[in-house]
Order: sequence, then C-alpha cells, then structure tokens
Amino acid sequence: MISAVRRTSELRRAGFTLLEMVVVLSISMLIIGGALSKLYFSRDEAKLTDAYQSVEVLAKRARTISTLQQRPYALEFRNKTVSLMPFAEAAMESGDRDDLLDVLSENEGYEDFAYSNEEQIDRPSDQAAVRDAWVAEPEMMIFIKRWAMAEWIPLTPRDRHVWRFDPSGISEPLGLRFEVDGSWVEVVFHPLTAAVAGMDSEIR
Repeated sequence: MISAVRRTSELRRAGFTLLEMVVVLSISMLIIGGALSKLYFSRDEAKLTDAYQSVEVLAKRARTISTLQQRPYALEFRNKTVSLMPFAEAAMESGDRDDLLDVLSENEGYEDFAYSNEEQIDRPSDQAAVRDAWVAEPEMMIFIKRWAMAEWIPLTPRDRHVWRFDPSGISEPLGLRFEVDGSWVEVVFHPLTAAVAGMDSEIR
C-alpha cells in the first residue's frame, strides 16, 4: 500500500514549479525575440542587396548594349528611379524626351533624329532603342557620388544624374549608397566592367 506522503512527493515531481515556468518562458521569449530581430535585419539586408544588384544589372546591360549598338547609353538617376535609355534621350529635358518618344513610336524604319546636343541616334529596325528601369521602395534613400566628389549627394525629386556608357566600354567611376531604416550599403562601380568593385555596409 502506497502511503499518502509518497503519493504527494510523486505529484510534486511530476509537475513544474512557478520558478521553473518563469525560467522556461523567459528563455522562450529571448529565442523568439532573437529570431524576430534576425528576420527584421535580414529583410533590410535583402532590400539593400536587391537595390545595388538591380542597378548593377542595369549598368552591365547599358555597357553591353552600348558596345553592340555602337552608340552611347546611359543610366538616369531620378529620386527613387534608375532608368536605362540611349544617352541622347537621357541628355534631354523631360518635355523634349516625350516628344522624341512620340516620334519614335510613329516611325519604324531607318530614321535619324538630331538633338540639341548635336548627337544623333540611328534607329534601324534591328537595333531598336532599349529602355528599362528599376524603382526603389518608398522608404529607401539613395545617395550618389560622382567622379571627384568628396561627399554623398542624396537623390531628390529635383535632381537628375546621368551615368554615360560609351561604345568603347568605358564609363565614369560611380558610387551609390542605399539606406533603409538606419541600415546602409555603399557600392563603387568599376569604370571598365560596370560591376561592383567595392562595397561597405552596416546592418542595424
């Protein structure tokens, strides 16, 4: 026959004390908090990585198309948008460019169009102008550093920068900085390959 004392002792061993439950819950909260923090940081890092890699793809594409078509191409930076287009279009003001695109849409053959900067763009049917764009997320800030600049310049709706790619394959050395919620990444593009040649970052 089992005594009442022995049965009470077994019941105590089978359960958890209040202190043990508090310790377990505290450890669980630390693990969950660390996982959420890591997830938050990884999202910022993913956004920044996607940003500079997307611009790198556009830069390499501009360099390749410029070499193949033997005419300058450019990336145009406007606030949160990076656009790929022929350099002759990028060198224009917005109103003039809209008029040019209307003309191009109405002409399919071999046409030459002269511009105010005395450059011409040949548009044979087998070398149609290539255009593409990447748009940053609303919360992302973009800064640019041109050749011989000492400081990063933020891109605002009023600013416009044109990064030219010549058929020779040479472009201006360029630096970009992307920021999201205090985290940032800085990249420098190589003037010969248009690839990222250097990078620095801080994820908070």
